[in-house]
Amino acid sequence: MSVLSKFTNKLQDRFLRNVITLMTGTTLAQVIGFITIPIITRLYSPEQFGSYQNFTTLISVIMVIACLRYEQAIVLPEQKKDAYHLFVLSLIMTFITSAVVLLLCIIFKVILISFFKITNISLIIPVSLFFIGVFQALNYWFIRTQFFKVLAFSKLIQITSTVILQIIFVFVGTTESGLIYGFILGQIIVTILLYVQQKLNIQKEFYFSSISVHGLINQAKKYKKFPLVNAATSLIDNLAAALPTFFFTIFFGNSITGQFGLAYRVINLPISLIGTSIAQVFLPKIAEIVQTQGDIYPIVLQAIKRMAIISLTILLVLQLSPWLFKLAFGDGWELAGTIAQIMSIAIALRFVVSPLSSVLIICDKQGILALWQLMYMLSTTIAMLVSLMFQSVLMTVVCLVISDVGLYGIYLYLIIRTSKQTQFRTKVLGE
Repeated sequence: MSVLSKFTNKLQDRFLRNVITLMTGTTLAQVIGFITIPIITRLYSPEQFGSYQNFTTLISVIMVIACLRYEQAIVLPEQKKDAYHLFVLSLIMTFITSAVVLLLCIIFKVILISFFKITNISLIIPVSLFFIGVFQALNYWFIRTQFFKVLAFSKLIQITSTVILQIIFVFVGTTESGLIYGFILGQIIVTILLYVQQKLNIQKEFYFSSISVHGLINQAKKYKKFPLVNAATSLIDNLAAALPTFFFTIFFGNSITGQFGLAYRVINLPISLIGTSIAQVFLPKIAEIVQTQGDIYPIVLQAIKRMAIISLTILLVLQLSPWLFKLAFGDGWELAGTIAQIMSIAIALRFVVSPLSSVLIICDKQGILALWQLMYMLSTTIAMLVSLMFQSVLMTVVCLVISDVGLYGIYLYLIIRTSKQTQFRTKVLGE
C-alpha cells in the first residue's frame, strides 16, 4: 500500500470516527427530545405550541446576524491566532447586535406583546439572541479544533435541560410561556458549559489580552464577505423558511401553527440527527482540501449517494405519519401527521442537500448562494400567495412542497457544479 493510500485511509477513518462521535451525542439528545414530545404535546395545547413555534422561528431568523456570520470563518484561517481573533470578533458582533435588537424590541414592545402574549418578550428576545450568538461562536471554535466529543456532549446537555425545564414550568403554573422559558434557559446552560470548556482548552495558548485591535480589523476585512454577503443571504434564507409559520399564524391562527410546528420539528429530526453531524465534520474536511487546491468532487458525490439512500428510507417511513402522529402525540394532533406526510418529499430532498450547503461558502460562491436564497424566498412567497386561492391548510402545504422541491433541486445542481469546478482546477494545476 502506498503512502498516499495509507494517508487517505487514515483520513477516512478519522472522518468516520468524528461523524460517529457527533452522531452518538446528537442521537442521544434527539432521542431524549423525541421521546419527550408525547409528554410535551399532552402538557401543552396546539395553541401554546404555536406561540412557541412563532418565538423559535423569530429567533431562527435573527440569529444569523448575531455574529454577522464571522463565526463561520473561524474554521478557515491556517493560523490558529487568526482564528481566535475571528472568535473574539464574533463575540463582539454578538454583543452589538443583541444591543440593537434590545432597542428595537423596546420600540416595538406593544406589537411583540400582542403577537406573543408574553409581557417581558422585549427582554426575552435579545437575551436569547445573545446566548445563541455566543454559542454559535463557541460551536465553530470546537469544530475547528475538532473537539467533537465536547460538541456531542453539549447537544445532550442542551436538549435534556430544555425538555426538563419545559416540563417543570407546567407544574409551577407557567404553561402559557413554559416552552419559551425552557428553551432560553436550556440555551444559557449549554452556552456557559461550552464557554468554560473553551477557556480550559485555550488557556495555554491564548488569552483575551493577546487580542489586538489591529488583528481584529485585519480579520474583519479579510472575511468581509461573510457579513456583507453571507449574513444578508442567510437572513433572507431563514426569513423564507420562517414565512410559512407567520403565514399560518396570520391566516389560520396559533392552533394551526402549532400543528404545522410539530410536523416540521418531527420530520426535520433526520436532518438534525444525522445531517447536521455529517455537515459539522464535512465542513473542516472540505475547507482543508480547498486550502490545498484539492478536488472535492469525489467526496461530495460520495456524500450525495449515501445521503440519498438514507433519504429514501425517511421518505417511506413518513408515509405512515398520520397514523404514527395520532398514536404518539394524542388525538389532538392528527392534522400534524397529515402535514408531515405531505411534506415528506421536500424533507427527503432537503436531507440530501443541507449537509453539503457549506460547499458553496468554502468555494467562495457566496454570490451564487445569495441568488439562490433570493429565489427561494420569492418562490416561497409566491407559493403562499397562490395557496390563498384555496383557503385550505393542506393546499398551502402542497404549494410550499412544490416550491421546496424545485428550489432544493436547483441547490443540489449548484453544489455538484461547484465541486466539479474544483476537479477541473486540480487537473489544470496537475498539467
